[in-house]
Amino acid sequence: MTTCYRQILIHLDPTRAVTRRLAAALRVARHDGAAVTALYAATPSFVELAYAPEVGSVLMPDLVELDDRRRQWAIDAFDAAVKDAGLRVRWSQTAEVPVALAFAQQALYADLMVVGQQDRGNENASAVPGDFVETVLSVSGRPAPVLPSTLAGDTIGQTVWEVVCCSPVRPH
Repeated sequence: MTTCYRQILIHLDPTRAVTRRLAAALRVARHDGAAVTALYAATPSFVELAYAPEVGSVLMPDLVELDDRRRQWAIDAFDAAVKDAGLRVRWSQTAEVPVALAFAQQALYADLMVVGQQDRGNENASAVPGDFVETVLSVSGRPAPVLPSTLAGDTIGQTVWEVVCCSPVRPH
């Protein structure tokens, strides 16, 4: 078997779609024997506030707590997904803003990124910029399946990954 991907970078955020992204990335990693880095990249809540120094100091502890809860939710989803994966998997996170550029920079070290369409119906959707996917793709130049926010089933991308990348080319 020819290994296609050696390093996969998956975007984690505080939305429901993270579990589907993790499952898809782990399937590809298992098939190719690739290592996986899960990078939590979410915009901090304070960025959404209008600049008002007198209000910021009052709200900041609550916003930090909100961000901590969001990150912990992603950590729990990650831990549950990789518990019995039997793969080389690593958690990472960034506090850099803008998060899309921080993620794109890390993508330069990966063979494949796994990202997702923004889930506008999720209460935590504001943690991911609306142009996250476009920015990451254009800045990094790395290939990436963009998983729909309403993914149904667990075989998305399977045929493409097997045919294009992972099957040896046989002469006719």
